[in-house]
Order: sequence, then C-alpha cells, then structure tokens
Amino acid sequence: MNKSIIILSLLPIFITYLISFFNFKKLELETLNYIVPTIIYSSLLFILFSIPNINSLSIPFLTINGNDINLIFDYIDKNLLMSKVVLIISTLVLIYSSKFIEGEERRSHSRYFLFLSVFISSMFIFTISSDLFSSFIFWELLGLSSYFLIGFWNKDSEAIKSSTIAFWITRFGDLFFLAGIILIFTTAGTLDINNLNQIASNSNLDIKFPLLFIVIGIFSKSAQFPFNIWLPKAMKGPTPVSSLIHSATMVVAGVLLLFKIYPLISTSIGLLNLLTTIGIISSFIGAIAAFYEEDLKKILAYSTISHIGLMFLAIGISKPDLAYFHMFSHSFFKSLLFLFAGIVIMLNGTSKLENLDSSIKLKSTMGAILIIACCSLSSIYFFTGSFSKEYIIFSMIDDGLYIEGLIILFGVIFTSLYSAKILFTLIDFNPKNESLDKIDLKFIGPLLILAILSLSGPLTMSIFNKSIEITKVPHSILWILALQILTFSTFYIYLKTKDIINEKLYNFRSLSDSLFVTDKIYLEIYDKVFKSTSIFIAWFDRNILDGLINFIPFRIIYTSKKLMGLQNGQAKLYAVRSIIFFILLILLIIVTSDELIIGALK
Repeated sequence: MNKSIIILSLLPIFITYLISFFNFKKLELETLNYIVPTIIYSSLLFILFSIPNINSLSIPFLTINGNDINLIFDYIDKNLLMSKVVLIISTLVLIYSSKFIEGEERRSHSRYFLFLSVFISSMFIFTISSDLFSSFIFWELLGLSSYFLIGFWNKDSEAIKSSTIAFWITRFGDLFFLAGIILIFTTAGTLDINNLNQIASNSNLDIKFPLLFIVIGIFSKSAQFPFNIWLPKAMKGPTPVSSLIHSATMVVAGVLLLFKIYPLISTSIGLLNLLTTIGIISSFIGAIAAFYEEDLKKILAYSTISHIGLMFLAIGISKPDLAYFHMFSHSFFKSLLFLFAGIVIMLNGTSKLENLDSSIKLKSTMGAILIIACCSLSSIYFFTGSFSKEYIIFSMIDDGLYIEGLIILFGVIFTSLYSAKILFTLIDFNPKNESLDKIDLKFIGPLLILAILSLSGPLTMSIFNKSIEITKVPHSILWILALQILTFSTFYIYLKTKDIINEKLYNFRSLSDSLFVTDKIYLEIYDKVFKSTSIFIAWFDRNILDGLINFIPFRIIYTSKKLMGLQNGQAKLYAVRSIIFFILLILLIIVTSDELIIGALK
C-alpha cells in the first residue's frame, strides 16, 4: 500500500499530460483536465482516512563512501495530518479552477491543470517525506511548478517578471539548502530525519553551521524577512494558485520541515533565537504592510508573511506543536480568503480596494462567508484562527518574553486593522441594496466547505489533537477576554475613525517600507554585482580569450585577403608583373654571378 500511495499521487501528472497531448490533437477533453485529478486526489484522501498504520517506505537512491541516501516516506499521524489538509484544499481548488479558467484556450487550459497537478502531488509527497534529500527534491518541484503557474498568463509582462523574481529568490535559498544537506551528509553520513534527530540528542555531533544554511534556505522559500519581496509579486498568477501557495503548500512547507527537524534545531540556542527574531520581524512588519496595502490580493500576501512569521516564532520559543497548529488553522481561512478574493476580482474586474467598495451585500452568502473569513483571520474567539494564535501569545507571556510579546500584540492590532479594512470596504451595509450576483456552484461550493472549517475552531482543534497533542499553555479567562476586547475595539475604532488612524500610524508605515520594500536593494545588488560581473566576463571572453584563440586564424585570413589581390584577372597587370619579375631575376643573377667571379679571382 505504501508504494501504491506514491504511485497514485503521481498518477494525475501523467494522466493530465496525456490529456494535454490529445487536446493538442483537437479532441474535446478539457473537462477531464480537472475531473481526473479531482477523482484521484479524493480517492487518495479516502485511503488515508480509511486505512490506519501504513508502513513507511524506503527507496534506495545512491551510495557514497558506504553511506546510503534513501528516499524515505513515513505515513505517521504527524505527517498525514498535513497530507490530508493538502488534499482537501487541493481538491476544492481544482473544482474552483474548473470554473475560474474555463474561458482559457485549449492549450492554456491543459497547461494549467498539468502544472497544478505537479504542484499538488509534489506538496503531498513532501508532507510524507522523512529525509532531507527527498524533501529537497519535492520542494524544488513545488518551486518549479509555481514558477510556471505564477507566470501562467505569459502575455502579461508583469506576470513574467513576478514569476522570474520568485524563481530566482527561491533558487538563492536552494543553494543554501543544498549546501546544508551536503555538509550534514558529509558530517553525519545520513539524511534520514529520524536518525539525525536521534544523533543530535545522543551525541556531540556539531552540525549547527549546516543547519544554519538549511534555515536560511527555508527563510527564502517561505518569503520571510529579508526574502519577502517575491510573495506579494506572485499575486500576478491565477487566484486559485495563490490560494494553494499561501495556505497549505509552497510557503508553509518550511514550517512543516522545521517541525520535523525540531530536535535537531533545538540543540542550537543561536538558531532558535534567529527563528524568533526573524519570526517577530516578519509577523509584525508583515501586518503593518498588509494594513497599508491597497490591493486585495497583496493584503492577503503580506498577511501570509505575517502569519508564517508567527509560526517561525513558535518554533523559536520551543513550541513546534503550536507552530504546526497555527499552520493547520491558517490553511483553512487563508485559502477561503483567496478563493473569495478571486470571485470578487472576477466580478468587478479589479483587485484595488477603492474599486471594490460595497461590492458584497451584507445579507448574502458571500457576505456571510467574508464575515467568517475576517473573524478567523483576526482571531476572534471560537473561530478557527483564534486558538493557535492565542496559545502562541500566552506561551510568550508564560516564558517571560514580555517585550517580544508586546511587539506581537501590536501585530495583532494591525491584523485586526487590515481585517476590518477588508470587511468594512467590501461589505455593503445598506439593507436597501438587495441585488445579488449569481455565483456558480463550482465557486460557492468550495467556499462554503472552507467557511465551515474556518468557523468551527473547537472542531478543528479536536481534529488536530487526535494527531498531535497540543502543549498545555497556562492562561486565564481574563487573558482571553483581554485579547477579544482588543480585537473588537480595533474593529470599532477603524470603523469610526479610519482616516485618522491612517495618519496617526504613518510612522509605522515608514518602518514597514524601510524593512519590507527592499526591491531597490535587490536591484542594486543585481546591477552592481551580477550585471557588472557578467558585463566584465563578457568583455574578457570577447577580447582576451577569444582574442588569443582567434589571433592566428585572423592573421592568416588577413594575409590571404592581401594575397588575393594579386589574382584580379587583368592580363596587363600580369604582363607588367612578369616583366618586373624577370628584370629583378636577371639583376639578381648578375649580382650573384659578379660576386662569385670576384670571389674566384680573390
């Protein structure tokens, strides 16, 4: 069964490829592009729920100096929990996508579902991977397929530019990640995560430096400070892709990997402090940037950076289970928000908030869904997003991290502010406006399922507890009430004085711009380092290397061209040259014969 699951997860890729081939032969097979993957991933989800205790799988890959590199896949509850989340959200996204891109031409339609299948299958296998090498391989496939999906609308120059930026920044992280893997294998002789965790706890093996490389790679691929610029730019891709990238796949994969190797990381206080610091910066500044952003999808992108920063922070304060819990909770409401945004943008033809004002009726299904999503996003009690965030904040207070906790509380305020901004901008509170847009079932169905999962916090927490027991965090009802009062007060203050708030908090915007708007720095590095270096190398290659190699052939060609002038086909010149030649020859003979005669006389 363990091998069958891997094969079944890869099957949608091959089938969608075959369908795309026959589509090029002008057969009407577009509906199969999403129906087949949806059925297969749903079947895979059913298998995971119905068959307990699946054995792990180890596939021999390579042997170096007697040390084996195996591709290891563990079907334990901790891995399968995220596998199920990936499959649930991916299935809903496939159904949603079938309507979202139905107007695309046949070739584009097939290409979209082919790369989406690669993306989903790669993330699924990544979740069950239990060694660093297979984790690297399938995270690379995630990055590659995300590059093609972000640049899906390849006639848009901005989409191409955004996908290229995302690709190269994450590839920069890959260099560190790969270097860390090589150094760990060289030192420990294994890449099996379970073995490495045991070695870390039972020996004095020092692999802190390689682990630092892996953490830097994770920062890059998770869009954390200072590698955050690529994620907001990735919003140029189709909205269903954004939903997957931000909720349960690409950027949260780093949190899952950190959870798996936490025993390894916990041996280094420096690494934990680094994760805490980067997590605080990304969480706080990301929330500020989201509040001052005016594009709906970019608000959600900065929100993702902020929430992932909170997950990194939880790992840094030695609460990996809370990081996983927040990743689990975040997957549902963030996917809901992006899919909701896709419908709103499609109906209104823009993602700018100023043009989306009062676009959703309060007394409508879409209005109810938006309220649930924003309440979960801002951690209002009972909603899915509340428990995990509260536990992280309470853990910081319990550990005596009061300054760090205060910074995160400011982040909570800004999270409530941008949640209120989305809610009060999009919702039309005028009860007289009752005209409703008809939403297709393929759109509204996935949203309703995600809304239920985002609404019922106790339900999702109990589901999580069955796989991973949450560490009990000391707290009181007063702390919970204080957080809820803070959140509701922020909503109310924004509703009444939003213009004043923008002015009063302008200094925070300057702070976020100075830390998060780093495009100029990357462009400066590109111009001064990479571009200048490439220009010099090109000059050196053309003028020095090519010059030395081509000198002799060029001289021969030059000489031959000069000699070619002697053969011009003019008989008079030939006669003159012949006469001159014979005259010179006679003179030479005379001179040489006189010298011979004189020499003989002497």
